[in-house]
Amino acid sequence: MEDLLLKIVDLKKIFPIKASAFSNKKLMLKAIDGVSLDVRRGETLGLVGESGCGKTTVGRTVLRVYEADGGRAFLEPTPQVVNPVLKLEEERNALLTQADLLIKEKGGEKPVKHELKELRRKAAVIKAEADKIAQEKDIFSMTPSVLKRNRKRLQMVFQDPWASLNPRMLVKDLIAEGPREFATHSPRQVDSLVYDLLDKVGLPKIAAQRYPHEFSGGQRQRIGIARALAVNPSIIICDEPVSALDVSIQAQVLNLLISLQEDFDLTYVFIAHDLSVVQYISDRVAVMYLGRVVELGTSLELYSKPRHPYTVSLLSSVPVADPDKKLEGMILEGDVPSPVNPPPGCTFHPRCPRRLPICSEVRPGFTSLDSTEHLFACHNPHR
Repeated sequence: MEDLLLKIVDLKKIFPIKASAFSNKKLMLKAIDGVSLDVRRGETLGLVGESGCGKTTVGRTVLRVYEADGGRAFLEPTPQVVNPVLKLEEERNALLTQADLLIKEKGGEKPVKHELKELRRKAAVIKAEADKIAQEKDIFSMTPSVLKRNRKRLQMVFQDPWASLNPRMLVKDLIAEGPREFATHSPRQVDSLVYDLLDKVGLPKIAAQRYPHEFSGGQRQRIGIARALAVNPSIIICDEPVSALDVSIQAQVLNLLISLQEDFDLTYVFIAHDLSVVQYISDRVAVMYLGRVVELGTSLELYSKPRHPYTVSLLSSVPVADPDKKLEGMILEGDVPSPVNPPPGCTFHPRCPRRLPICSEVRPGFTSLDSTEHLFACHNPHR
């Protein structure tokens, strides 16, 4: 685990929503359903998938913009913390599974209620014990003081730079807000830092005295990047940072991110739906579908030999600027299932042309064919 900067284990996020505008009934939308990812120091991990698959929710939950409903996110994990915590989590999950089986088998019988209460009490005790062990490393278990100490190590560049920058603050105050809050620099040093960061992201010093509305979309995104860099983070989560920009500006911002990664020794989690952008910047790529990761591998392996049918369909949908080239794509049928009521087994099976009877019954685990770096969750992968 020495080279791991962030280890996400079985991350879950559920949003309660109304069944309809005229009903008070609450439904549970599973935005993230058991995502596990390792982010290595100094790499760029791309996170791709169609709109609504949970990419952005993963980033915001890890940063605790949203509070997680399950799972762990270890910052600089060590075996001394991770192994006992995961062992306790297994014991807790076994108790909760036992409670669910009791409900299905015996319903609301009175003797069962006492048994359920005892199982849930034991599960709560185990969780408290795991939280205590993990509170220095697990982002979701950190006490307020520990969390604040680690906040500056995790930053985010948002998709919409107009919405993420306070229009009433000068650029110099936007960039200086982090260093002032964490007291990392003296007042005189802060001014010098602001000018230095503006220069790093390709903006003139005079930009410090202006407001966000005086800049173009690409320039505002550069300000957002400078703000994230101001507290010297270890990892930056880039949430579709170029999707709202023109193609020519996209290339400039991507090259800027690559250059800054080398200068500041940064680690990126790069969230996007544009596959060509992700291929350009990422060392490894994780493909998400309906709240789950379905394929994970190095950029070269995943793009040259996609295994999961969903990844194949995504790559075949990328337009090629050659009218004479015959496209051999895989057209998907049907719509994306609702995350409120996802299908059993493999969530992709209702749309998959390679589905087998087992696909609708058993959720596939991660496996590999020719490389331990290239993992996929599929019963009938492309070979």
